[in-house]
Amino acid sequence: MAAKFDQHGETPRPRKRIGKFRGISRGAGGKQQVAPSGNDQPEQVIRWVKSNMAGLGHGVQFLHDALRDKKPVAFLEEYNWMHRPGSPATVRVVGTRPTSIAPDHWAEIIASTCEAVRVFLSDRGNFRPAFRHGPVHVWFNC
Repeated sequence: MAAKFDQHGETPRPRKRIGKFRGISRGAGGKQQVAPSGNDQPEQVIRWVKSNMAGLGHGVQFLHDALRDKKPVAFLEEYNWMHRPGSPATVRVVGTRPTSIAPDHWAEIIASTCEAVRVFLSDRGNFRPAFRHGPVHVWFNC
């Protein structure tokens, strides 16, 4: 049987299906959670993945005021979570602490950023560049 190729001459990768599981380990340090949603929206499944934040594409950066270098602490990949309600949202979170920040302060930065991501995804009214949750604000990569 001949292999099927896409327009670039490569064999397509099989699609992974991610179900709605609460707090289930998803391998490679990833966890999945369900964010409460407001109004009549379906619950938003969030897949958390540790990352080095290299090669950010389309998505939403979550920046924390405590970081002087203005690098993102979390990155919400793509926009499928917005265009296809109920589809999972993948959030990359910085996996290594900067040496200039104390471990206890870094834990607070990560916790407040993850909370901001959950709040951002909980209501479609938050999908705007002016979104701010405490010391965390967003930047849209289009």
